Amino acid sequence: NQDGELDRSRTQVHVPNDFVARGVARHPCLRFGASIHPRRKDALARLEAAVAQGAVLVKWIPSIMDIDPADPAYGPFYRRMAELGIPLLSHAGKGVHLTPQGIPPGRHGMEGQFLETLVSWA
Repeated sequence: NQDGELDRSRTQVHVPNDFVARGVARHPCLRFGASIHPRRKDALARLEAAVAQGAVLVKWIPSIMDIDPADPAYGPFYRRMAELGIPLLSHAGKGVHLTPQGIPPGRHGMEGQFLETLVSWA
């Protein structure tokens, strides 16, 4: 939503950072990428907490998370990421929101077809 808080009515899958950090900690071959919305009031604190838990990057899907990476309001978040040496992994392109049946809205009958590719850049 506008505050960067989780909107459960628009969220199909949510895996909390704490859950991922705990799971990754049990497997030394995995690395923790945290998802932190820069618009959250506690974004910087969450970034610090994620790094303390071993995060090696921050990952966004801007089209789905309603993030404009060019928003100047995110400057403090970007600066702190840089100070911590944490890169941003961001998907580019249009994301697909699925219905509970796994079908993109307005695309019924396309089940099982390849719909699009999200390109990641860092």
